[in-house]
Amino acid sequence: MPPKGWVNAVEVVFTRLRLPSRFRRILNKIFNRYTLAAFLILLITSFLMFTYFWFEFSDRIDRKLLSGEVFTPLCWHLLGTENA
Repeated sequence: MPPKGWVNAVEVVFTRLRLPSRFRRILNKIFNRYTLAAFLILLITSFLMFTYFWFEFSDRIDRKLLSGEVFTPLCWHLLGTENA
């Protein structure tokens, strides 16, 4: 009599794994976790830099406009004078 493990043994079937296509392999080489991390860091850095300069320069322009250092044609129109 064969041992117990041999009676109900499962037949092992080997299947060959399908390789991804060449295009897919190239995409996997390009878009890996390092490139995605670098892209996200650059995206966050550029967004923060853009918002910093947006608020900084808009604040400078507002200060110059409110101090009277810069006059725009719209400003003269709103004041109601015809000196423009």
